Amino acid sequence: MPVFDTPINTNDQNFSKVLAQKLPIVLYLYASPDKTLDEALAGAAREHQGKLLIVRVQASENPKVYEQYQRPALPALVTLKDSQIQSSAAHVSKADAAAHIQFLLGKGPKPAAPAASAAQNGARSNHTANAANAAPAAVSDASFAADVLRSDVPVLVDFWAAWCGPCHMIAPTVEKIAQKYAGRLKVVKLNVDENPRMAAQYQATSIPMLLIFKNGKPAGKLVGVQPQGKIEQAIDAALR
Repeated sequence: MPVFDTPINTNDQNFSKVLAQKLPIVLYLYASPDKTLDEALAGAAREHQGKLLIVRVQASENPKVYEQYQRPALPALVTLKDSQIQSSAAHVSKADAAAHIQFLLGKGPKPAAPAASAAQNGARSNHTANAANAAPAAVSDASFAADVLRSDVPVLVDFWAAWCGPCHMIAPTVEKIAQKYAGRLKVVKLNVDENPRMAAQYQATSIPMLLIFKNGKPAGKLVGVQPQGKIEQAIDAALR
């Protein structure tokens, strides 16, 4: 395998090929670009080229990989050797990344999970709960009834496909909405190619299609790339 001196981007389709190579892997799962982390990981890739591989995966666009590692709160880091998890961290910081990389290379102890004080937990409990659910989650034909139709809160379903350019264009907006409405609205993504039954049932013939569900029934629909303000208007109407 070539020596990489920069992080590589991969996806659901190619991730198994990445796992098959022999170098230890630092898997970075993210919702949106983070300049500080991106720069830190790029520096680590240059410094340790030939010793490890740093792999970036955008979580909402690659739900299989995200699900494979238990949908951690983003941004997240997972270190791997021979496809086996060595360490992991959610809400990862620049310092966390450095510590996990040193551990993976055998140059430092395994980083401990951060422990917050009771006061910190009380002050940040709502933020933490919301942040943990802020990234859009993947749903399927099999899970649709439980995750969407029987949800206790309204649900925004993003019907998309990997080949769909406009779907990728609207993805960052969908992520921002998931963060803004965390705790009040569930945001999920359904790949229409992999889940044809729900795509057919809700007539997702043109994508991206955003469908808002409330009490198990459609309560709003938008087709194509839409501005965030227009999507929020439909959501706010459903939340009333």
